[in-house]
Amino acid sequence: MSCVIGGEIVHTQRNFRELLEARWAQGKYLCVGFDPVWSKLPPEITKGVDKDNQQQKACRVYDFCRSLVDRLHEQLACIKPNSAFWEAFGSDGMVALEKFCAYVRTYYPELPIIGDVKRGDIGATNEAYRQSWLHAGFDAVTVHPYLGEEALRPILDSEGLGVFVLCRTSNPGAGEFQDFAMHHPDPNSSVKIPLYQHVARRVASWQERAKASLGLVTGATSPAELAQVRELVGPEMPLLIPGIGTQGGDLDASVAAAGGNFFIINCSSSVLYAYKKRGGHYLDAAEAEVVSVNEGITTARASLAAEEGGERR
Repeated sequence: MSCVIGGEIVHTQRNFRELLEARWAQGKYLCVGFDPVWSKLPPEITKGVDKDNQQQKACRVYDFCRSLVDRLHEQLACIKPNSAFWEAFGSDGMVALEKFCAYVRTYYPELPIIGDVKRGDIGATNEAYRQSWLHAGFDAVTVHPYLGEEALRPILDSEGLGVFVLCRTSNPGAGEFQDFAMHHPDPNSSVKIPLYQHVARRVASWQERAKASLGLVTGATSPAELAQVRELVGPEMPLLIPGIGTQGGDLDASVAAAGGNFFIINCSSSVLYAYKKRGGHYLDAAEAEVVSVNEGITTARASLAAEEGGERR
């Protein structure tokens, strides 16, 4: 295994929604998060590497992720590298991430790439972020809404880009701010609503003015809140659903809450490091985990369709 670090890559912006809908049409709803942690990588990847040599480690991370996407690509809706895990390897890790995305775009152009970056700043900074994402090869990104629509405008105006806004996340402490009860945006209403519902409403309204395709990040660990978000934004806004697997989210409940369509189930460490639980070669273990989750998604969608008295695509 080997990789080459260096060289500049510039990508054209692809249409994320079109790429994703083509995968959905094939019944593919699973995303794998490529979040490499050196201490969790299999021994055959880390063997012989100097622990202080970031370039060597970045190359092995690239090889590991490339081998996984080679094995799994046909079974996935998309992939989602979290940039922080690559940035942990320094500048070599960032270049390795660009090389990985370039590899996927070259050999599996039908597979969309979500850059899990969770960025958000004032407009000029967001424009710089947007340019960096084009270099990285991301078809979609995750952002936070805290600075509002005006600040996100350079991102929202990126034609073809997928933009997933953090709404009701899967981490245990998500409710500290996201569940905060605020006054209803309708001045004639005395009802209070949680902040995450206000975010969902606002993002749905942004879509009318956006050139990007908007979606929301809504965790599988809170299926009741996920269902409320789906009701607020309508049946066709893409929902990116992390928290299945290691975080213990409920797959059946999440698929039902999302309405059985227009969703992406994300699994990261439960796939990348499946060999720790299942044993055997890491590629075989990862594929077995993907097959298992895909079967669960198919079963959940079929059950939901049966309850509704129809068939889903």
